[in-house]
Amino acid sequence: MKTVNDPTATAAPAPRFRKISGGAYVHRVQAMHQGEGAIDIHRFAFFAERQTPYFVMFDMPPGTSEGVHVHGVEDPSEGWLDEYYHIVEGAGIMRIDGEFVAVAKGDVIYTPAGVSHGIENAAEHGNLKVMLTVLAVLPT
Repeated sequence: MKTVNDPTATAAPAPRFRKISGGAYVHRVQAMHQGEGAIDIHRFAFFAERQTPYFVMFDMPPGTSEGVHVHGVEDPSEGWLDEYYHIVEGAGIMRIDGEFVAVAKGDVIYTPAGVSHGIENAAEHGNLKVMLTVLAVLPT
């Protein structure tokens, strides 16, 4: 898919770098995408700008889940989003396009816009921590 951010477009020069020190804030989301339980979502200062790519961290206790959802199809106002799930800690199960996929620390899972997906911490002990990178794309 073609990305929304066209590198040939003219814009104000971007800063050489940005650093966030303790700039994350935690937002507890109940039943995310009709999932189970409450997930702590660590959002970083860059998130407020809603420019992609951006990233958030999920901290999921045992038994919690992000419900199965599709970006750009179910709620077009949310946008067409490709997502990369990097499993930082723990293990879980993803449901991607109807298929169950076991995931564990070190795995990176790509879910393109338009494909149903969700993640669950099915473990009895230990949180599942996921760094989620989000990229806006144009519908195909």
